[in-house]
Amino acid sequence: MKLFLEIPKNQNEYFVNKLDFKLVSYLFILFPLFVVTGPFLSDLVLSIIALYFIFNSIKFKSFEYIKNKYFIFFIIFYFYLLFRGLLSIDIYNSLISLNGPIFYFRYIFFILGVCFILNTNPKILRYFTISFLIIVLFVCCDAYFQSIFGYNFFGMITKDTNRLTGIFGKEQILGHYLGHSFPLLFALLVYFKNINKKNIFIYMFLLIFVSIISFISGDRAGFFKILQFTILILFLSNKFKLVRLITLALTLIIVSVLINFNDKSRQRFGNTVNDISSTSIPYLPYSLGHEKIFISSLDIYNSNKIFGLGPQLYTFYCNDYIFSKKSECSNHPHNYYFQLLSELGLLGVSFLLLFFIKISFSFIKHFYSLFSSNKEFLLPDFYLYILCQVFVIIWPIIPHLSFYNNHFNSMVFLSIAILFYFNHKNAKE
Repeated sequence: MKLFLEIPKNQNEYFVNKLDFKLVSYLFILFPLFVVTGPFLSDLVLSIIALYFIFNSIKFKSFEYIKNKYFIFFIIFYFYLLFRGLLSIDIYNSLISLNGPIFYFRYIFFILGVCFILNTNPKILRYFTISFLIIVLFVCCDAYFQSIFGYNFFGMITKDTNRLTGIFGKEQILGHYLGHSFPLLFALLVYFKNINKKNIFIYMFLLIFVSIISFISGDRAGFFKILQFTILILFLSNKFKLVRLITLALTLIIVSVLINFNDKSRQRFGNTVNDISSTSIPYLPYSLGHEKIFISSLDIYNSNKIFGLGPQLYTFYCNDYIFSKKSECSNHPHNYYFQLLSELGLLGVSFLLLFFIKISFSFIKHFYSLFSSNKEFLLPDFYLYILCQVFVIIWPIIPHLSFYNNHFNSMVFLSIAILFYFNHKNAKE
């Protein structure tokens, strides 16, 4: 079944020749640059692409893109979020302040806008990938430079000896950025230059190159995302499994060397082992501090299990609802599932769970096809890698940023937009 309906050819040609289409295409191509500048420009460009799609859909009465089950699924979730906020004890803080969940609808229209841009002119994706590659390589090289000399290309100094920030300055999000961005870039590179004997080692070098700087950054969640992505593609890819296994082994060997011969890496690793071994269920990828925050989320969830407290209200009312001595409040629950449980209840978290189960089921069918004569559900490598990226981002047992964080949501929904585009393209073919 096609995810999106085809756009009439004459309409495509009309948009390609319009100045506003060219401008919004340039904004999309430069989107990776806007992401590293911070939340303002990335969210602004995301909103422009969403508004562009909405405006032109209404102007030309073209509603083909919204006639699909995924759009309906997302809109139902958005209206539930909206009504839950309107019926909460604090409407302003629930829907408008901070990241403004009232505007969450822009993400689905950003997805549709990206799909429309790429369907109208598929060449744009190649330019976007080149832009993306340049930015990610620059961020990595800048971070390596800072790890060696103590300051980056722009003179930013490492102030926290346990965390490397690179181009992001005071924001300790380097590992998160690489964990959210590199797997998508990896998938796009494979799409344009398929994995074969000539370029397999280039891809594997890039994977090691990014994995190591992610580890050096001190961001445990970011490094775990890339490591999890590497393990998934090892087990789910159809070809070059030995090379992928060697890549994983080399990454772990280099990490072991850094732990044994680099004081900062050894200290970070020691702190990580202490953190993850002190939790109620030891050696899961989160710390005791995260566990206390998760427990506080469950305290709030128990006050209203079906509907939750209201979007974003954990931030403002956590201290009023915690009962356990093991609980601890923070600026947000640091996990999508605990956040939705506390703020939107069982109804809210069910949307995310269904999406996660849907992706997991696709993996199961693909894995079955690998070892059977029936290759009906075997996914192309590049599509599989994007699916792995989205799976890793919404993996339940790992710390996340806020569900409404407009900076990292721009990368999350970028991955989903590219996934939907290829879903449509694959359906057509």
